[in-house]
Order: sequence, then C-alpha cells, then structure tokens
Amino acid sequence: MKLKADSYSYIAVMAIMLVIIASALSMKYAQSKLLPLTFSSLVFVLAAAGLWRDFSTKSPTLTAIGEDKREEKKSGVTLRGYLTIWAWVVGFFLAIYLLGFVVAIAAFVLAYIKSHGVSWRLALTFSGLTTAFVYAVFERLLDVVLYRGLFLTWLS
Repeated sequence: MKLKADSYSYIAVMAIMLVIIASALSMKYAQSKLLPLTFSSLVFVLAAAGLWRDFSTKSPTLTAIGEDKREEKKSGVTLRGYLTIWAWVVGFFLAIYLLGFVVAIAAFVLAYIKSHGVSWRLALTFSGLTTAFVYAVFERLLDVVLYRGLFLTWLS
C-alpha cells in the first residue's frame, strides 16, 4: 500500500497532537489541561478519520506526469484558492486583534456566508446565531473574558 501526500500530513498532525496531549496531561491543574486536551483530542480523532479514509479508498494509478496535473486541476486545487483561504484567515485574525472576538466573529461569519451567495436574511441569521452561541458559551457559561480588541479597548 502506497501512502498519499495527505496521509503523511495526517500522520504528522497526529504525532503533534499526541505530544500536546502528553504535555497537557502533565499539567498540574485540571482547568489548565481542559482546553489543550479537548482540542488536541478532537484534532487527533479527525486526523485519524482522514487517515482511515485515505487507506480505505482506492487511489487511481497515474501513468504520466501530465495526467497528474490534469487531475489536480479537476479537483480545483490552485494557488489562487490557497491564497484566498489564507486571506480569509489573516483577515479574521486582524479583525480579532482590532475589533475583538465577538465583533470579529459576527463580521467574519456574515462576510463569509454572504460571499458565497447566500441571502442577506440567512447570512444575518447565521451570523447572529453564531455570535450569540460563542458569547453564551465562553462569556456566560465558562466565564472566559474574550479579547475585546484594540478599538473597543481604546474607546472604553
């Protein structure tokens, strides 16, 4: 069985998550271990599921390099696609830094959903629900003070 490029990525992510899980288990207080254990365990399980999917599906054998390039174009993997995704991620981080988590989540979800052609009503609904969910879970239930952002800190 030949490993795909994605399989190596999954194995690397699983190894990193095991290191994070081991280091989180050695932390002294239960409250400090909860977040890294939760997220690293979740990522580990998702990477394991991706690795299992790679092993369980048969890959087509390619005979020429030209076919490999055509297959890449068929799947929609382009440099422009990667740059677009990175622009969204960097924009979201900048919005968190400048506006804070609550405002950035609302703005990001609204902009992202609207950019994919969803109606304003549905985009506003999902943006509001997502923001309310994050606020309720972190600020109210877990008593975590989310970062307010430079502008909101400056204004208050």
